[in-house]
Amino acid sequence: MNNIAPLRRSDPQHPLTHYVALLLPTEIGEWRVLFPDVSGCEARGFTVQDATYAATAALARCAAVKGDNLPMPRSLMQIESDRDWFKSNGIVLNEAVVTMVPLWPMLGYLQP
Repeated sequence: MNNIAPLRRSDPQHPLTHYVALLLPTEIGEWRVLFPDVSGCEARGFTVQDATYAATAALARCAAVKGDNLPMPRSLMQIESDRDWFKSNGIVLNEAVVTMVPLWPMLGYLQP
């Protein structure tokens, strides 16, 4: 089992295992998924459900590549205050669907 950074925090009884994902509608009717905490990790789907499933797989792939360099997940409140990230990605938060994507299912971790 990999020792991945987001599964560690000061309270080992309650590890952080979910990342905030933003689902954005595209001009061609797809949904694009971005992870504010995981640079370069994206997914797409034709429905919100498809995009969310693809996001789970994309997050697992990014975690496998980044290993211990995977950043700790932030809370939605912390992400909302990151105006630089929204500006650099051209995203308006009130146009996005916000969801939490678990890291553990695709990596074989036990559900907390």
